[in-house]
Amino acid sequence: MVGGPTNWHFLSITIDPAYDTPSRLKGYAKTYNADLQRWSFLTGDIEDITAIAEQFGLQFSRDTPEALPNHNVRTVVIDAAGRIQWVTVENEWKTDDLKEQVAKAAGAR
Repeated sequence: MVGGPTNWHFLSITIDPAYDTPSRLKGYAKTYNADLQRWSFLTGDIEDITAIAEQFGLQFSRDTPEALPNHNVRTVVIDAAGRIQWVTVENEWKTDDLKEQVAKAAGAR
């Protein structure tokens, strides 16, 4: 964001840690030309990922162990004080709305 806040960081958390290994996540970062100072691709234990997901209403499951996960989508903005600023359902947000929420979150005290 030109002229926007600089105290932001984007996190992508896998819901498929068995497949999305750290090396595979590095590949995603390269594919998306991610600035790793601003964008982290995270993995962990499925129990921890599930606990985080549940806090935001993100649900995921598999029809079979070999199937890709079924899931809904959440985009969450957390403010500079660590509080939830904004949670979107599915991909129903507009770029300008997200930019506005990030700017608000960056200025929180």
